[in-house]
Order: sequence, then C-alpha cells, then structure tokens
Amino acid sequence: MEPPSSEQEYPRFGREPLDHAHAPYAIVLLLQRICVPEWAPTLLAWLGRYDGLEEHLHQEEDPACCTRDVLMQHAMQCSAAGPTGVLSPEQKHARIELVVQDLLQLSFVRATAYWGRLMGERTTWQPLAQPWMSFLDIVPSTEERGDRDEGLYVWTRDAADATQLTATRALLMAGSPLHQQVHRQGRGDDDRPPR
Repeated sequence: MEPPSSEQEYPRFGREPLDHAHAPYAIVLLLQRICVPEWAPTLLAWLGRYDGLEEHLHQEEDPACCTRDVLMQHAMQCSAAGPTGVLSPEQKHARIELVVQDLLQLSFVRATAYWGRLMGERTTWQPLAQPWMSFLDIVPSTEERGDRDEGLYVWTRDAADATQLTATRALLMAGSPLHQQVHRQGRGDDDRPPR
C-alpha cells in the first residue's frame, strides 16, 4: 500500500522510497537481498504485463507495490534466518518457488477486464498473452467512443482462474536457475557460445 506523501514540494516533490514509481528499483534490490538477482528479468517481464493496471484497481492492489511487499517479507525472513551467502541452484529454485506461491495469492493476479458492451460482444484481456497497455490500445478515447454503449470493465474475481495460475507459475518458474540449468542439460547445451 502506498504511504501518504509527506512533502509535495521541494526537495521531494511528493516522491517517497515506497511509492509506485520506485517499486521496480526496490524489487531489483530485494531480489539481490534474497540471493536471486538473476530472476529479475523474468519477474519484471511478468510484472510489466500489469503495468498501468494500478490506475483501475484499489490502491492496495497496485501490482508493483504488492510484488515489492512480498519480496520485502521474504528479505526479512532471510535476514532473520542469518547470513545466506551463495545459494546452490536448488536453493535458489526453492526460494523462488516460495516467492511465486506468495505472488499468486495477490489480488491483482485475479484482476480481469474487458472492453465492450455490458451484455454483448466484448474483448477480454488475457494478461499472459497481452500486456495491459497493449490491451488499452483497443479502447477508444471518450471522443472516439461517442454515445456507443461500450465501456472498459475491470474487477477482481473472488477466485483465480486455475489455468491462468498454472501458466503464470510456469512462466515465473522458467526463470529459476535450476529450471534453466535442467533445460540446458536436457538440450545438451552449455554456457559456451556456438562456434
């Protein structure tokens, strides 16, 4: 949840270390603290699919801030457990798996949206197939829409779609060092560039 801004004027101009705009930077730092910095491209690419959705959700459902908060909790748990040092691929995989389990419980993962008539033809947003900002490209401006009986409808479902959760978990776990290592070995690849 966004903290209230303490200063709207110089020198901060309303910016706070825990605000929405700062969340991606905090996420990268927190991934370093929990010893899985190499997972950042996977996590941020997935999170980027929800970029802009926060404008249509409750403040406490902001995808970037919620993701940051989950990682903050894991960083505190790691700190409480003592120094971590270097983790094996198996340990990193297990740590990522715990984070993914928590991420899949967040309410923004249950968000759904469509553009169209309330009781008619509509286009549904599929977050793993189309980033939110790309989906918004089909929504006409107020002037273009005129008097048509169409709208953008966004809500959070009570229960997540099981198929989407499975696909999201697979996408996030594909960034695990263990998954990547097994995948390379399964193909017979190694870290050497092709000749």
